[in-house]
Amino acid sequence: MAKKDEAKPAAAAESDKAPKGGKGKIVLLSVLGVLLVGGGAVAGTLALTGGFDKLLGKAPAAVHEAQAGAGEARSAAPAPEYYPFEEPFVVNLLDEQGLLRYVQVKVTLMARDRKVFDHVKTNRPYLENELNFLFAAQKFAQLLTPGGKEHLRQASLERVREVLQKTSGNSGIEAVFFTSFVMQ
Repeated sequence: MAKKDEAKPAAAAESDKAPKGGKGKIVLLSVLGVLLVGGGAVAGTLALTGGFDKLLGKAPAAVHEAQAGAGEARSAAPAPEYYPFEEPFVVNLLDEQGLLRYVQVKVTLMARDRKVFDHVKTNRPYLENELNFLFAAQKFAQLLTPGGKEHLRQASLERVREVLQKTSGNSGIEAVFFTSFVMQ
């Protein structure tokens, strides 16, 4: 009988180990499954977006062609040059409540031909006058928004081009930048 009693605890011990080992396998397989699905999702995303090429430091052929074309265009066009107006433009504006406000704008012009800046220097009083009138005609509330500032920047570019076209026959300015924009 002693042998029967010894056999039962051994069998009970084996049955206790089986469920623990089974739970551990389930957890392990679940973790591996999650990692496999996550890794597949990442790999799929990288494959669709060209991320593998980026990770490996390679670019698709279309990107190489575009960069080569851009490099040729950059070498063909001269580097941009800038002309900052020395003094900022300061204008008074009325807001919706009738309060007197002011706007101070520092303006820089960009062109790729330095000769254009000779015309800018010659006609600087005319340009400053036109920009002062343009800035003074703005609505204070509109200038509070980024869209309003961008609209004013584009209007400034058009006005500068008009003046230079009238005075020298060459508008040559590519961009107007506001290097400082203060409203109070």
